[in-house]
Amino acid sequence: MSGSAGPAPSGRPVRGRGLGWTQALLAIVLGSAVGAAAIGAMSTFGPRSGVGLLVQTKGPLGRIGAAIPAVLVFFKACAWFAVNSVLGAFAVQTLLGTGFGPALAIITISQVAIALVGYGFIHLVQKTMAVILPLLFIVVSVCTLTKSDLGSAFDPGKAGASASREPSP
Repeated sequence: MSGSAGPAPSGRPVRGRGLGWTQALLAIVLGSAVGAAAIGAMSTFGPRSGVGLLVQTKGPLGRIGAAIPAVLVFFKACAWFAVNSVLGAFAVQTLLGTGFGPALAIITISQVAIALVGYGFIHLVQKTMAVILPLLFIVVSVCTLTKSDLGSAFDPGKAGASASREPSP
């Protein structure tokens, strides 16, 4: 079962949501477009004023009004940190064969260490990963496609990190 408004792995729409795959995709695209348009419109003022988005919102919204977008940005950053940590933990768990807890610790400590070193180091890591990750993706894709039977049916018991464990009853 999926936690999103889209279809569950079985291909059926998630119960209680009332959205099929196409409707869910349209809702995601439309919501993203509206959010991006609002941020895009506000970002055009930055180059003229020379300040960031959260600072410039104090003018039209006031000090208290600007706190609302700041809190939302903080929660968005925390949510992305959580998403990246969980997805990274799944990757480390699969690659190293560890449990989820140790894999999550490895990813979280790595992310925090990179952030603590500083902003310049974050950019250095991103530049390095921009070269390494596409190459890694190509290697993994070629290995997967050459060892896969693309005509076989999907078996959820053999998928992902849970493949090494017994299927749950």
